[in-house]
Amino acid sequence: MFVKRNPDVMRAISASVGIILGFLLGVLIVLYSGVSPDIYFNLLGLVLVVGGTISAILLSFSPREILRVFKVVLRIFFRSQISTRKIAFEVLRIARDLESSSFDKLKPSREHPFIDDCCTLIRDAYSDEDIGRILGQRIQSIYNQESQDTSLIRSMAKYPPAFGMIGTVVGLIALMASIGGNIDMSSIGTYMAVALTTTLYGLALSNFIFKPIADNMEMGSSRSLRARQMILESMILVKHRASLLVIQDTLNSFLPITENIDIMSTHAKEANDAA
Repeated sequence: MFVKRNPDVMRAISASVGIILGFLLGVLIVLYSGVSPDIYFNLLGLVLVVGGTISAILLSFSPREILRVFKVVLRIFFRSQISTRKIAFEVLRIARDLESSSFDKLKPSREHPFIDDCCTLIRDAYSDEDIGRILGQRIQSIYNQESQDTSLIRSMAKYPPAFGMIGTVVGLIALMASIGGNIDMSSIGTYMAVALTTTLYGLALSNFIFKPIADNMEMGSSRSLRARQMILESMILVKHRASLLVIQDTLNSFLPITENIDIMSTHAKEANDAA
């Protein structure tokens, strides 16, 4: 029996599996690398990489930018994923309601606040050109802000590997300086391994934390942009009381083929309830 997949549940499962696999990969590397697991723990190197990254971020960006991006990152893990299919059904619901009602009596949208923005301008008798100009600029402004936040996270991703290399160089300098002393030559390999752990920390922090978050933000921004564009174009058709088939085809042009909607289907209502 086919069960409709919930995007939020699938996203949570995907994130959980990714975290678990990453953790298991790290454990396997430590356990089967042929050396004592203690060699991978370097408190000074960890403090250098994390502290250096934080200091570089504070020097590079304003507190307001850092706080805003921090809030955006938190929303990645706690927000509901945008479902363009649900939004499409919501637009069709509004179009159906308008067959026997008016914009003044419409209920607030349950799926996306941008639908309410469109309804507000339509109720205020704005022309198509004004609606397209005002909301089009708003769409672009939101996308630019989201792109800027993504770029900021990508910029942060370059700091941990850099400080990891600094820690490695510092460790190697200390090692070279001690070779002429009473150091046991058989221990040089161990000291070099400890020095290299800072590079490991930097690469792990960059590739397991910052870059995946940036990729997630970029994909979310693209979904958000597409959803708003779909709402704007379809709501202008709703304003002119276009036929449901025209609105449906416009909505489907924004949806993946596998998620296309069909108001003529006897299963349309079931799909709407299950979406």
